[in-house]
Formats: sequence, structure tokens, C-alpha cells
Amino acid sequence: AYKKPPKFITNANIIPYAFMQNIKAKDYKEARKYLDDEFSLSLSNESLNAYFGNFTTISTPQLKTKPKTICLYYRNDKNEFYSQYFTFEFNNANKIINISKQRL
Repeated sequence: AYKKPPKFITNANIIPYAFMQNIKAKDYKEARKYLDDEFSLSLSNESLNAYFGNFTTISTPQLKTKPKTICLYYRNDKNEFYSQYFTFEFNNANKIINISKQRL
């Protein structure tokens, strides 16, 4: 058993990756620690899961994107991979206040 609690990330450039790792692990309690309280209250675990879907990999964008953007990879029913980009917005306390899908 792991004796230390996970380290809480405070760098806004790293937070999206930590948040998404928790979403992938379905650890919504830990993921919500990165969300602004008001934003967190407006989202259910089911809505978070539905918004991001069943992604396979979290990656840094390989294309020029806005700052604080991550890339999620998905596998379709034909066993082909595709990606979607998500940009994170933060308040002054480095808490996530919005997440939007990006069109490239």
C-alpha cells in the first residue's frame, strides 16, 4: 500500500494532465480538487465522464494550440485512433473554471 497521499499539483501548465489522470482513473474526488468550487458543483461525475468519453491516452499537443491545452486520444469501433484537444481556463488560485473542446 502507498503510505503517502498523492502530491497536489499547483502549476497551471501541469494541472490539466493531473486532472485528466484522475478522470481516467475514475477518481473524481481527487480530480475535483483541481476544480473551482462553483465549477465543481455544476458538474456531476457522469457529466465529466460523458464530456471526455472513453479516451485511451493523455498527450501534449503535437500541433500549435492555445496555452494549457491537452490532447486526448480515442479508439473508434474500426480500431482507428483519433484525437481531441481540450483547453483549460483557470482562476487566480490556479483552479479550473472552464474546459472547452478545441477545433483545429
